[in-house]
Amino acid sequence: MSIKTIGQQTKSSSIGLEKKINDGAKKLVIDILQATQYSTPIPSTIRELVTNACDSHREKEIAINILTGKNKVEDYFITREGEEYEDSNFDSSYYDLNWLDTEDKDVVIEYREDDEGTGYCDSVKIIDYGVGIGGRRLEGMLELGYSTKRNTSENFGAFGLGSKVALSTGVPFYTVETHYNGKKFLLNCHPYKTDFVISKWDADGAITLSNGEEAYYQVTNSKNKTIISFGVKKHNRRLFVDSVYQQLSYFENVKFFTYYHGSQFPLEREVSNKQLLNTESMIVSDGSYYSRPHIVIVKNVGDNIGINYGSIDFRELEMEELWGNVGIKCPIRQSYVEDGNEIVIQDGVEVTPSREKVIWSDNTRKYVQQMIEKAADEASQLIEEELVQDDFMEWVKTCSNILYHKKNVDEIKNAPAIAQISRLVDTSKIKPKFKDTEIRFTSPKSLLTGIRLRKVWSYGNDIKREDCNDWTLVNFNHLYFTNESVNKTKDLYLTSGSEPIFVLSDRALDAKEDLDRSIAVRKLVKSASLVKSYDDIEVPEDYIETVEKYVKEDELTNAQYRKLHNKIVAHTLRWGRLKHDWVWDKFEAKISEIVSSEVTTFYGTREDEVKIKTAALLISSRIGNYVSDYSSTNLDYQNSPVLIHEWAPEGYKNKHVFLERTYNSPQIICLAQSNIKHAETNENWRHIDEFFYSMDQDGNIVASEYLKVYLTAVRIAKKRSYDWMSNGVISYYFPELHKLYKDLRNYSRAAYTKTVTDTVKDYVNFLGKFIDYQDICDTGDVSLRQQKSSEIFVVDVPSIDSYHKDIVSAYSAIEDLAEGIDDFMRSCQINYLRSQDVKPVFDLIFNHYGKFDIDVPEISVPGITYTFETKDA
Repeated sequence: MSIKTIGQQTKSSSIGLEKKINDGAKKLVIDILQATQYSTPIPSTIRELVTNACDSHREKEIAINILTGKNKVEDYFITREGEEYEDSNFDSSYYDLNWLDTEDKDVVIEYREDDEGTGYCDSVKIIDYGVGIGGRRLEGMLELGYSTKRNTSENFGAFGLGSKVALSTGVPFYTVETHYNGKKFLLNCHPYKTDFVISKWDADGAITLSNGEEAYYQVTNSKNKTIISFGVKKHNRRLFVDSVYQQLSYFENVKFFTYYHGSQFPLEREVSNKQLLNTESMIVSDGSYYSRPHIVIVKNVGDNIGINYGSIDFRELEMEELWGNVGIKCPIRQSYVEDGNEIVIQDGVEVTPSREKVIWSDNTRKYVQQMIEKAADEASQLIEEELVQDDFMEWVKTCSNILYHKKNVDEIKNAPAIAQISRLVDTSKIKPKFKDTEIRFTSPKSLLTGIRLRKVWSYGNDIKREDCNDWTLVNFNHLYFTNESVNKTKDLYLTSGSEPIFVLSDRALDAKEDLDRSIAVRKLVKSASLVKSYDDIEVPEDYIETVEKYVKEDELTNAQYRKLHNKIVAHTLRWGRLKHDWVWDKFEAKISEIVSSEVTTFYGTREDEVKIKTAALLISSRIGNYVSDYSSTNLDYQNSPVLIHEWAPEGYKNKHVFLERTYNSPQIICLAQSNIKHAETNENWRHIDEFFYSMDQDGNIVASEYLKVYLTAVRIAKKRSYDWMSNGVISYYFPELHKLYKDLRNYSRAAYTKTVTDTVKDYVNFLGKFIDYQDICDTGDVSLRQQKSSEIFVVDVPSIDSYHKDIVSAYSAIEDLAEGIDDFMRSCQINYLRSQDVKPVFDLIFNHYGKFDIDVPEISVPGITYTFETKDA
């Protein structure tokens, strides 16, 4: 932060007692400022040290501009009096042009791995070729609160704390090597002191510090530069690397090198994201860390580089959630107080002194809202500029792709960037015009005056046609125009590849429609390169003969029959009672049925066999089973869960099949890779990965509704059973307690699945680790969590939501009640006592223990049993 006001003015009628830091608490305050103020030490260390290095480079550029007469001091600095600002005023005597490196402008990060060492065996170096550290700064930079940046808007820093940030990672010290005007100093910086490493026997000279100590240096020919280095524990290796990518993705002059174990030759790693677009208010990149709008802290409005500060909190802004990988540029607010009035040098957002987080103050909210509106205006203008096509239907296609957020595969200028920023604006308000006409992009019926647009697809031996008034449904590669009427045989031929076609034809004008406009639109449509002539299509004779033989379907092979009727083969799972394992069952389904299915369905291929079988296992106790008449044909279906209920497997010959569902039980289906494309068109069908869990943009794991119920049940099932609480007598004396216990034990039955076979054992064990990991996250022990995350997930997972904690907590209330009385209740064999016999037992309990005093929590046990109605096949 720059041009920072240090201190607050307070008006009072008395002098009062000045505040100061207690002598006994100085080390405590030092620890807070150097280490514990950072809630994310590793990312903060990378951010602070690299931005300090960038500040040093910028200071070098400014000094050269001033000393060479190119600019004046007041172009960059204000002058303020007071001991908190005196080190921040420009001092020309500090710089020597002969020692400033005018060639090297990069900040270098080096990470060196050492797998054989222990403790802080890895190491990090941050190198800048800026102004170096010498004179008063050599001692000042070791002081808490010392800063040379408070009177300029050109730097990120101002509080004088960031240079000590490496201590927050737990290292005993960090090392500073600095070259300043021909002198090299080497320092080891500990929490409460600093040692100058060069001894007088190895030194070429010394300077005297303010406490009278000698600081020795060596003479060097190197240009001014500074190197900060410190140790890293190797289990934090991944987090350090991620911190570089996450925060510095918008820096252009940062180079990142990794020295792998034993290697003397570094691997250079790309830090900066490829910038798709960079305007005054936003940066659009191809980076993958954020899929939502995020704040990029810049030094000045319109700068091309900045620090990635993470996703915008739209709840704080009281705004609707927006999307798109768009960085909103925001400088840090700069102001100072003069005569009791705040003078704003630069508007922007406010951040914490540690610079870790944005402070969502009124000033921040107002500025971010303003910048989002500005970015939206820029985005709208950009979108309209790209909607310029000479071909009418190409223009319609482009409008549809951009404005309706479809994946844009065309070679459009800035297409990837526009695809992102179009998610940031309300595209419904953008009504582009075609070239210099008055024809604006709207729905098909409104746009295509005098033209009817229909979707045509085959349905078995039949053809279905319906009006289409939604551009997002149109496949522009299958557009046809006809001057005549459509033909069933031709439609069957054109849709034989299972893809629908879209037919344009003349229609009568409405009373309010303009004839001249209709003529113009018709001409534009017919001349469009994307529109083919329906009337010129010739159907091959052999295909016509095949259509005429539909009545002889019994002569066709199974494959020919399926192709004729647009059917595919799919598989589902059945629990083979005789094999005591999952077996595959084949069934046939029409493509149209798959595309139009409204049932939640999870699909995969045989490559996903482990996950498909695990999903079947996890819900097997909570869905309906096949009806069996105990005949030899259907015996192996007995007690097998129904994993599909829109179709019946070929091997199931019972006269009853499950056709009507009363609850939305999910289907689990295996498809051939070539048929996955049909499932992908149905929004109700999802890949089998989504059955288990998802990961948000911050790397947190959220279990699905199906996995969450199972893991909660496992958590409860591991707890001790108190069967005496389920006795009917308990329900008479303590009805709420009795119901709670019964509900929870019923809930735990969701964990009683079929046998865990060798095929799925490893994946089931992996999912089971989610329970322990959530418990570790709840302890707040960051080090232990990171260690476990590395073991389980490899990458760092900040948090996990895997089971219902409120339901597990409800069982804890039962455990608390049972403590001290469980053995007595079991010895009484209360489960076998009659109502008239149990009263003396309860009287004894009340006299000895007192009445049960429990606050029965209210929990909502989700519906976990799926049932079905049956119909004759």
